[in-house]
Parts: sequence; C-alpha cells; structure tokens
Amino acid sequence: KELLEFAKLHGHCIVPKRYAPNKSLANWVNKQRQEYRRFHSGEKPCSLTQDRIDILNELGFCWDASSICSSQRKNQQQQGQQLQSAARTASTLPPIDFSEQVEKEEEWWDTFELLQSYMTEHQISYVHDVPHKSRLDDWVK
Repeated sequence: KELLEFAKLHGHCIVPKRYAPNKSLANWVNKQRQEYRRFHSGEKPCSLTQDRIDILNELGFCWDASSICSSQRKNQQQQGQQLQSAARTASTLPPIDFSEQVEKEEEWWDTFELLQSYMTEHQISYVHDVPHKSRLDDWVK
C-alpha cells in the first residue's frame, strides 16, 4: 500500500534506495530488489514469486537502482510535470486507482492461506483432494 501511495504522489514506482520520507518503504523496495536477483540466479530460499514480480512489473517497479533508474525517474518526472501542466490548463486527470488490484492480491493470499490451513488440518497432500463444490475447490480450479 505504501508503494501505491508513493506511485500516486510521484507518478512512478522508482523508490530510491535511501528514501528519507519513508525509510520502511525504501527498505522493503531494497529487499524486493535483492530477492529479485536471488530469484533470477536460482538462489534458495527466495520469497519472491513470478506472480509477485508480474504485479510489481505492472506497477512499473524499478528492479535496478542504478543510473538506468535515475534516467527513468528523470524522464518520468518530466512526463509527470507535462501531465500536471496539461491538467491545469485543460481539466483534472482521473486519479490512478490501484485498489482493485490490491484487493484481488489480498483476496488471493487470504484464500491461499485458507487452503494451506485446510490441507494441514485435514492432512491433505494434494490440492485436488480438497472436497468438491467447496469455496476452496472452486478457487483451486
């Protein structure tokens, strides 16, 4: 959610390594970047999944904090300034709403955790052993 707030405020998701206004966000972003490198090098354990990578990519997440990101940030800032200028002269632009995507992600993880708990409680090894016509069965399909 903090990344989404940052994106709404700045018009991009390129969080600097040392972002003083929100150090916890900067630390989280740095951790994602480290996990991304581990993911692509095949290192285990790695907490980052392809689904999470895809979601962050959709947001325009910057995986490399090198000079490439610096130039991207400058370009995006210039584009953001141009958009702000155009919005002042024409009309207000609609705000970016990531809430639906965040809700879907949270719902997915909630259901996944429910499935894990159910499988552990009932000593089920395979998801296909979940009872038919249940909420979990529908979700697994």
